[in-house]
Amino acid sequence: MKLIYKTLSYLDAVQAVLTQLDLSPADTRFLSLEREDAFYRLVFRTDWMKYEAYVSAESGELLGLDQEPSVDSSCASGCRYEFLYSRTLLDSLTA
Repeated sequence: MKLIYKTLSYLDAVQAVLTQLDLSPADTRFLSLEREDAFYRLVFRTDWMKYEAYVSAESGELLGLDQEPSVDSSCASGCRYEFLYSRTLLDSLTA
């Protein structure tokens, strides 16, 4: 097992994957954010695609990506990026 000395927060992982995929935070909804050992598993969607990304918790590097078309507007669920950021900001202010 590899020891990780410095890990990214889940928000840093989200920002890294959006930057690497050139996606707008305003058009992205997150369905799942999980930390699994040395990486984050992020499941998110835009209006046209659904993504499952694996991001290094140490470097923010995109390790793997699965994507599929998703045009069913009735399942436009998920958490907007702005909510993730505001919750992180609020949590850091109240800690």
